[in-house]
Amino acid sequence: MKENNLQKRPGSAEEYANLFLLDENGKKRDFSKTNSVCFVTIGHAETLWILLQEFAGKDITIIDRKSEIDFIEALKKIHNRDDIKIVQKFEVETEEAVLNTILNLNMSFDLIIANPPYGSQGGNLARKIINNLQPISQEFIVLAPIRSSVDVIDYIEDIHYIGNLNKYFEGVSCPSISVNKIVSKKVYKYTDLADARKSEKQLQFEKAVGLYNKSHIPFYVTTHGYCTLKRKESLKGVNEDLLFVVTNWCASDKVHKGNNAEDTNHNLLGQPINWRDGSTIYTIQFDDPVKLQNFKNWWYKVPGRGVDAQRTLIYFIFDLLCEAYNGGPSIKKYMWFLPNLDWSRSWTDAEILKELGLPENFLEEKE
Repeated sequence: MKENNLQKRPGSAEEYANLFLLDENGKKRDFSKTNSVCFVTIGHAETLWILLQEFAGKDITIIDRKSEIDFIEALKKIHNRDDIKIVQKFEVETEEAVLNTILNLNMSFDLIIANPPYGSQGGNLARKIINNLQPISQEFIVLAPIRSSVDVIDYIEDIHYIGNLNKYFEGVSCPSISVNKIVSKKVYKYTDLADARKSEKQLQFEKAVGLYNKSHIPFYVTTHGYCTLKRKESLKGVNEDLLFVVTNWCASDKVHKGNNAEDTNHNLLGQPINWRDGSTIYTIQFDDPVKLQNFKNWWYKVPGRGVDAQRTLIYFIFDLLCEAYNGGPSIKKYMWFLPNLDWSRSWTDAEILKELGLPENFLEEKE
């Protein structure tokens, strides 16, 4: 397990502790019925000390590094806090040791508060830890990449979506973080974890597009996954000039510009698609060059991330995708947010919004 290198900002220990102590609405959680609590790798000794004081008189178990546990024991002596009853201590120095300790933990708790190690594969280690902690706790409050709770989604009672931890600590960049309260019985509150990462405005737009697309035929023939050599063979009868390229990172980069991006190379400069194994580009297949050109004109109206670009609808859509799906969504998710318009004509953003039943100044409206 990596050494704790968090650089504390003023008040950050209290702010960090409150991520666990307050609910999604900023209200103090009710722990009055909690008699036993387990803290798992909180990752910040000062924060752990604040949390422990909240549970004075309760039976406390700690799973953390030896240095963190020793620090807490020292503070107990300095402040004469015998009321902080640490009944079990498990010293773990590696990420694997955390998981192994939990797998062999023959105990149950009223409450578990955890910031588990995330692992190197986008939260897969945290996912395993969460899956094994949920069954042994009545309540489980966990700070981790939001998608690491996907297997226990039916048990999630509330989600406080944070985004990047660099809001709290210097030198730490962990995107898509949330604090989830997970309970022992299914509550079926959430169906898609991505919804917790969307603003009210984004959800309003998504709903409008969904309703519109139900009554309008797709504007495209079909979509195709990664442009591999195998896929090129399967599409040998398709006119490549009718394929619109979308890169895996369009949502992150907003709209590419310059002559080194695979989408602009094909869509704007007319170069052949770069079919290759390990491809990171998708395609949307059109049936008419006029429709395709009108679509391109809208998509690339203001490329890049500048102030003018941020006022466009495609930027808004990409911002939604980037925030909700980590910047690299599948082609299927792209299509969720593109309305099925008649691209035999040109469209402005205001006209599209009006067509969707949204205010023409929707993009300018504040949240």
